[in-house]
Amino acid sequence: MANPSPASRAQQAQQQRTQKSSLGKLGFTLSLLLVLAIMTAAAIGGMRVMVVGNTELLSAVLPEDGRGATVVGGLAFGALAGMLVPVILLSVVKPDAHGDRVSLQQGAWRLLGVACITIYLAAVSVLVAQLGWLLPENVTTALAVPLIGLSWLPAAVLASSDRFKASGLGRLLPKSRKTG
Repeated sequence: MANPSPASRAQQAQQQRTQKSSLGKLGFTLSLLLVLAIMTAAAIGGMRVMVVGNTELLSAVLPEDGRGATVVGGLAFGALAGMLVPVILLSVVKPDAHGDRVSLQQGAWRLLGVACITIYLAAVSVLVAQLGWLLPENVTTALAVPLIGLSWLPAAVLASSDRFKASGLGRLLPKSRKTG
């Protein structure tokens, strides 16, 4: 059997790259759709948890005009958890472009970090809901969006500080890669 010519080998290699590229794009699209579906379901679930909490657990603490803030908080922590949890789990299973995978221990620390952030957002939403004692419901809900949405900024600044990293809690953060 004769060896194929260099031109036909190059053509076969190009076809294989095209097939791999198409499969990669399909895999990425399916993964993205999975994460978006989980994020949407978790946002609705988080909102539902806060609505049930309004009627049963927190009814004595929350003013009537502050209930919209807890719904905003439920959407925030549900969407955040729904986005980060599948991404973290996928990073434990599938290596990144550099061939590195997140270890099971690092994944567990990151999931613990997500749990802390969701609890923090739920607490912030209850705090913002207290504005309902002073302001009408529409104003309280309108203020809840930026207050809850931007409440993570101090935590991000703290997490990026050297003191935080030196305390040992920096394990929650991904390690940066040096290029050069």
